[in-house]
Amino acid sequence: MKREFPILNYPGSKRNLLDFINKNMSKRIPEDKVLFDIFAGSGSVSYFYKDRFQIYANDAEKYSSVILNALLNFKPVIEKEYLIEKINFHFNVNKNNILGIFEDWFKREEDTLLLGTPEEVEELYGEFPNVWKMSLLINNEIATIDKLKSLPFYLLFTTYYSGSYFGIKQSAEIDSIRYAIETLKIKDETKCMLLSSLFFAMKEAIFSKDGHMAQPLNLGKNMDKLLKKRNISIMDKFIGKLYEFYSDDFILSGQHNKVFNFTFEELLKKPEIFSNVGFIYADPPYTDMQYSRYFHLLNTLVYYDYPEMSIYRGKLSKGLYTENRYQSPLSQKSQALNYQIQFFEFCKQHKIGLGFSFAYPADIISQQTNRYVLNIFELIDQGKKIFGKNFEYFTQDYSHSNNRNSSSKKVLEYLLIYTPKF
Repeated sequence: MKREFPILNYPGSKRNLLDFINKNMSKRIPEDKVLFDIFAGSGSVSYFYKDRFQIYANDAEKYSSVILNALLNFKPVIEKEYLIEKINFHFNVNKNNILGIFEDWFKREEDTLLLGTPEEVEELYGEFPNVWKMSLLINNEIATIDKLKSLPFYLLFTTYYSGSYFGIKQSAEIDSIRYAIETLKIKDETKCMLLSSLFFAMKEAIFSKDGHMAQPLNLGKNMDKLLKKRNISIMDKFIGKLYEFYSDDFILSGQHNKVFNFTFEELLKKPEIFSNVGFIYADPPYTDMQYSRYFHLLNTLVYYDYPEMSIYRGKLSKGLYTENRYQSPLSQKSQALNYQIQFFEFCKQHKIGLGFSFAYPADIISQQTNRYVLNIFELIDQGKKIFGKNFEYFTQDYSHSNNRNSSSKKVLEYLLIYTPKF
C-alpha cells in the first residue's frame, strides 16, 4: 500500500519528507482525536495519515480543496466503465461543437507539429484567434468574453490558452472534459476526483517549467520541449489517473474526514471547528511567492467563469493571470511572524498539539534568505517563549528545487513541535 498519491508538482511538497515528519510527529497525535492539516496544499500529509486518523484538511486555494476532497473522501460508488462511458459521451458533444469553429486550426496544428519548422510552429500559435486579439468570430460576431459565456458549450481554455500553456487540441480536450464533469449528475467527492484527474493531466502536458503553471515557456527557446508536450493526450492522462483512483493502491478511509476552504484568518475565528482536534500539522508558505501564481489555471478550471486577465505595464501579464486572485498575507514579511505568534498562542490556549514545518537555508552566510517571510531562529525563540518546556524541534537535511533555474538549494527542514500536558 502506497502512502502517497501525487496530483501536482507542488512547491514545498512534503512527499519526500513524510518519513521524517512521521518519525517525530505520529507518536504525539492522540488516536481518538482529529489530525488537522491546516495548510494542506496538495494533500500529501493528509493522505499519508488518512488510514490511521480522522483527518480535517484546509487550504485557502479552491483547487487545493478539490484535491483534498478527492484524496480524503472519494469512494468508488460508480462503476468506472460506466462513468468513463458517460464522460466520453459528453466529451464528444462538447468537442464536436468546438470542431465546428476550429476544425481547420486542429488540422493545421496537427500538420505543423508533425512536419513544420520551428518558425511555422511559432507562426501557427501567433495567428491563432484567441479572445484577446478580438479576431475570433462565432456566428459572424466577435467572440467577446460575454459572448463566450452565453454559449451552450465550453470554450474557455481553447480561446484563452491555446498556443501558450497548451496546444489547440489539448485545450479543446480540457474544455470538453470539464463540460462532461459539469454535465454529469454525481456526488461532490466523485466530481472532485474527476477534477483532480484533470489537474494531473494538465500538469503532465503543460508547457511551463517543471509542471508548475506560473507562466508558459518561450516557444522559440524551448521548441523541443514544446513538441514533446504537445504530443501528450489530455484525455489519455485523465483516464489513466481516474483508473488510479479506482485501483487497490488508492487508500480508502472509513473516517468522516472534512475539508475546508478558509483563509488562515477565517479559520482561527471558528473555534468550533477545533472542538475534537487533538493535533494540528502546519506547513505554511516559506517565501513571498504566492501559490495562486503557480496554479491559477486550476482555479480557472474549477470556477470556469471566463475571467478577466490582469494587465502589467499596459500588456497582458505573461502568465495570463486572472484579476483579483488571492494574495495570502502569510507570504508577506510584514505580517507572517505576527500571524504565526497568534497561531502558537491559539494552540496553547486550546491545548492542541502542533507540528509546524518550515524550510530554511542550511548555510545562512552563503545562501540568500531575503525571499523567506520568516527567520527560523526568531520563530524558534517564539516557540520557546510561548510553549516553554513543552516545545522542541527537529531538523532534516534536504534539497529544494529552485524555480528560477535548474539548480537545487540545500536547506534544513525544521519540524517545530508543541506537545500539551494535561
